[in-house]
Amino acid sequence: MVLCTSDNAAETQKIGESRGLTPVQTSNAVSGALGELAGELIQAFHVRRLFLTGGDTAYQVLHQLRIHEIRLLDEVEPGIPLGAAGEELYIVTKAGNFGSRSVMASAAIKLQGG
Repeated sequence: MVLCTSDNAAETQKIGESRGLTPVQTSNAVSGALGELAGELIQAFHVRRLFLTGGDTAYQVLHQLRIHEIRLLDEVEPGIPLGAAGEELYIVTKAGNFGSRSVMASAAIKLQGG
């Protein structure tokens, strides 16, 4: 399952502006909505492996899941941690320009126990 936003930031900001939101409020609304939807889907489908990108969105997903602590287990690549929350949920977080072109494939392998 993959959730993502539009890659057209100008259009997203224009929609936010039409609803009376500042650019920061628009960004927060998008991250909040993604976090809420992801949290509901993760719980409904008992997802136990997560690859989260974007700091604000990752924060919102973890907030929705009421996760306040992640134990560091390993690194997929430098700056890209693999952690665990509880006994069953494994999480890779990737922010900014970290990672190689194949980081998602590497993360999938790590998340599967490789």
